[in-house]
Amino acid sequence: KPDCPFILDLIENLSCKIKASGLTLTVGGSVNKESIRLFKQWGNRLNEKIFSIETRKVVLPFEKILGHNDALEESLHFEKLYLLHKLEHEAWLLRADQKRLDKLKKQR
Repeated sequence: KPDCPFILDLIENLSCKIKASGLTLTVGGSVNKESIRLFKQWGNRLNEKIFSIETRKVVLPFEKILGHNDALEESLHFEKLYLLHKLEHEAWLLRADQKRLDKLKKQR
């Protein structure tokens, strides 16, 4: 998790090398409210080194997610709605494909 001291130290060390090479760093993977709190606390050490933070479906600029208290919660809510829609859509497509397959099997 990005909210343990070991990972925060890694992020800080890597971010310096990544920035020096002209690349950008995006942090993701189990980001939660505690991660955001620690990123805010480490602001001076991480500011301008982390480009963005991501959930699996939402990527937000680092300063935006730290500057808006509800940004992570809203991102996770969007991700939930997106996944619900995607699963419903895929289920609908699967039913349509199953009907077509059943029809093709009967044509033998």
